[in-house]
Amino acid sequence: MDQRTTISILQKKNRWLAFLLLAAILACMNIGVIVSEDLAQQDEVEIAYYVVNEFSGVFLAFALLPFLFWFFRAYPLRPENWWRHLPLYLLASVIFGAAHTILMYVVRTLLYQWLGLGSYPEFYGLLEYRFLMEYFKQLLFFIVTLGGVELYRKWKENEEQKWRASQLERQLVQARLQALQMQLNPHFLFNTLNLISAVMYESPKRADKMIDNLSRLLRLTLNSQGMEMHALAEEVEWLELYLQIMQARFEDRLKVQLDITGEAGEAQVPVFILQPIVENAIKFSVSRPGPAEVIVRGRREKGMLEMAVLDNGPGPGTATDSEGNGLGLANTSERLERLFGEGYAFSVKDRPVGGAEVRICIPLRIVQKASAII
Repeated sequence: MDQRTTISILQKKNRWLAFLLLAAILACMNIGVIVSEDLAQQDEVEIAYYVVNEFSGVFLAFALLPFLFWFFRAYPLRPENWWRHLPLYLLASVIFGAAHTILMYVVRTLLYQWLGLGSYPEFYGLLEYRFLMEYFKQLLFFIVTLGGVELYRKWKENEEQKWRASQLERQLVQARLQALQMQLNPHFLFNTLNLISAVMYESPKRADKMIDNLSRLLRLTLNSQGMEMHALAEEVEWLELYLQIMQARFEDRLKVQLDITGEAGEAQVPVFILQPIVENAIKFSVSRPGPAEVIVRGRREKGMLEMAVLDNGPGPGTATDSEGNGLGLANTSERLERLFGEGYAFSVKDRPVGGAEVRICIPLRIVQKASAII
């Protein structure tokens, strides 16, 4: 038995000990009320009967708690289903009340005989009225238990969310350290981590998926350290990981179309050339209400490789984020100039249908595949 299992068993034991202590306290309080009433009325205090009745009643009610806990978990009462589950809850309260009343009758009858207190049925009265009398108290117990279960559930969910958020935050720190070691584009990583941070407390599951895709992207960049060029097909693979991060962030609102011809996939392109452009396209597309659409194209044309990124944002003429937009495009232009001199074309213009179109045209260089050695 490992330490975690041992701790779990001890926690369950402590929980039930707490329930038993609470039951004993409630029974003593009930006895105190009855004794006080007898003293006020100057009646005889029959403490033995009170102890048997109140302790058996409270402890039997607590003994039925597993049934209530199961029912509340199996049929949770939520704003969207309360009208369907409410009749079930009323039925469950009646079943709980009937079971509790019958158990009290049986147990008290046996205890009265064993302790020599006389015949309990004489004190119990007509059973049909006893069911009704006890039900009002049992219904209150049912409602209080439901409230306690719901409070515990919300506390548990909040604690779990905090734990997952702390785990995600720890992974974010690790991702930052890993990025520094790999010398990944800091502008890209900073923006991506900001997106993950924005989602982290809203939806830990989505943030966790984004972290996973970012980690895979970081591993790919680690394997390509020192490389300046790779196949467009590999660039698209990297881009798809980034797009999955963005898709997790914006969900169905973001629509991305990859239109890359098969022969274009073999052409060499600068590493990480498309991501900054696609990032800008997404940023400005989602800045407007409605669906955000981004199209990425790649094809061979007359000894050149043409790539284009189109979006339905406000267009370059109205974009105001000079820091984000300018940095990504300026870095792209500088990299192309360093790699190809004057043998490239790079343009940013408005689309006739609205949005921006960024076009890159570079000399066609085919990735050389290793020849088989026989």
